[in-house]
Amino acid sequence: MVPFGQKVRQLREAQFLSMAELATLAGISKNTLFRVETGNYSAIPRTVRKLAEALGVAPGELVTPDELKQLRGNAQAA
Repeated sequence: MVPFGQKVRQLREAQFLSMAELATLAGISKNTLFRVETGNYSAIPRTVRKLAEALGVAPGELVTPDELKQLRGNAQAA
């Protein structure tokens, strides 16, 4: 299984987007995107949705249903 951050990076590069461009499209900081892509960030569902919309894919293409449940649980616990 490809990790969330790696999927984001692959899709970003396939669309020839810079990190700054994707961050702007998604409405997140470049630093947050960097942390996502390097695996140093457990994205909350809202961030997953923003990235999916910016990349033109369904959130399920970035995370599995099980990963999304785990992310939702982490977001509620925070």
